[in-house]
Amino acid sequence: MADSRTSSLIHYRAFAKAFEARDFRPLYLFYGDESYFIEELQELAIKYAIDEELKDFNFELMYGDETPSAEAIERCMTLPMMDARRLVIIRRFEQMAGKRLWAAYAKRPNPQAVVILICTGRPAFRALPFKTLKEKKYATEFKRLTARQRSTFVQSLVKSADCEIDDDAVACLLDYVGTSLRSVVGELEKLKTFAAKNARLTRDDVVCAIGQSREINSWELSDAVLQGRLADAERIAAQCVERSTNRPSEAIRLVTMIGSQLARVWQAKDLLQRGNRFEEVSASLRIPDFMVRRYVNVARRFTLAELRELFSVILAADCELKGESPREARLVLTLMLRKMHRLAPNAYRGTARRSY
Repeated sequence: MADSRTSSLIHYRAFAKAFEARDFRPLYLFYGDESYFIEELQELAIKYAIDEELKDFNFELMYGDETPSAEAIERCMTLPMMDARRLVIIRRFEQMAGKRLWAAYAKRPNPQAVVILICTGRPAFRALPFKTLKEKKYATEFKRLTARQRSTFVQSLVKSADCEIDDDAVACLLDYVGTSLRSVVGELEKLKTFAAKNARLTRDDVVCAIGQSREINSWELSDAVLQGRLADAERIAAQCVERSTNRPSEAIRLVTMIGSQLARVWQAKDLLQRGNRFEEVSASLRIPDFMVRRYVNVARRFTLAELRELFSVILAADCELKGESPREARLVLTLMLRKMHRLAPNAYRGTARRSY
């Protein structure tokens, strides 16, 4: 089994390189939260493990909740037809009936087959067959990427397309898309098409490619809040809510996003007060250095008491939006921003239009 401390991106690159070289093991167990890499490896296996013209004879895709283990193993033991190997992929393997039979198969897999077992979530490795699969080093976990690893992933995809991308453009893209790598890849494809003639992609390219004006997006709202630009924050928040088809849901998303940004500031503040150097703060936050600098700069303007008060305001707004308040979502959001600004006037003094 691959080292659990290794990132999913490194696991994926290693398997992808082997698959493209047609270097296959007879059995794999893939599991974990980062399903994008597992799905990509499945497609690479289909492309390289078998001859395309003989695919109808030598490839089978099964689902654990539809096929019992005895039948699936029998198909795995079948010899390939006019090709070097067969490919069998079993999704939702954790739901397969009679899974204990796979412990014996894992000890003596068919050398003329490539069998990929895919689980949703983490299997129970104390039980068979997962215990045997782990002992035989067939199991690999694809964990959710950290913020820093997602940034590295985006940089590598852009580089593979012979382009470059600014750090704040990466952060803006990930802030808009979220943690879904499938969505990240989709937005990157649009971005590369939009900026095909540019050698370097900027944050402006990102906000234009994803269909938003430069100021009307959550990244700019975050900047305005952290920099104390109350008028800009109110305007951007109002526009985000107004253009949404579900205003309460959009308001909740914005409050959550602001809370998440402030949580990073609080973490940075706490680490700085404990005497940590920048490198130690960066290692603890596990995000790109340019983002760490942003949070550290903001953290130095606030006291911990002010940060606690700001969080209490955010929590109150979140509870009101998720409750049955008679007030409109836009009003709740506006009042939250004004209360936050009043609580820490000294922190914002002289910071208008300042970037980090």
